[in-house]
Amino acid sequence: MTLRDCVNEYAQNGYTPIAHNQSGIGSEVLKSPSGDRIVKIGQDQAYDVFVSHAWVSPRREFPTFYRHDKPAGEFAADSNEAFTVTEIEPLSELTVAETQKLATWISSYVIARQTGTNPADIPDPLGLMDALLDLGAVALRAGVNLDVLKTSNYLARVVSDSERQIVFADPFN
Repeated sequence: MTLRDCVNEYAQNGYTPIAHNQSGIGSEVLKSPSGDRIVKIGQDQAYDVFVSHAWVSPRREFPTFYRHDKPAGEFAADSNEAFTVTEIEPLSELTVAETQKLATWISSYVIARQTGTNPADIPDPLGLMDALLDLGAVALRAGVNLDVLKTSNYLARVVSDSERQIVFADPFN
């Protein structure tokens, strides 16, 4: 099965493309007919590392994943056939206020790293630091880059009418 075959199969089952998504080149994002699932089909090996980690070590700071497969096999340096199919909970883009709060926190994290301050000692109003430190260790072990400076790599889960949880959506590259 090819990536295009997989996209077509989802489309035949009523999934519709999300035209303006932040998933980058080589990824297709579709929404289920009921809207309760999003599927991301793509060739991003770093995303595979993230989802594979989140699958075995779930946290509230990660999306909920329902499926993660590699229909064409493992990623290999000598092939561009591998891709992932990932079904995920629907998430929302960050609000302006959330983006500003996140950008301030990220800036504090970067300054801490640059000055040799333990990042765990900086204020963590979003409750993301433990997950960030976990992701840093995963990135180091897997040989991928931690990409948490861009606020577009985060999304929000609607918890209630008055509460949203910021989650890491695509923290590696």
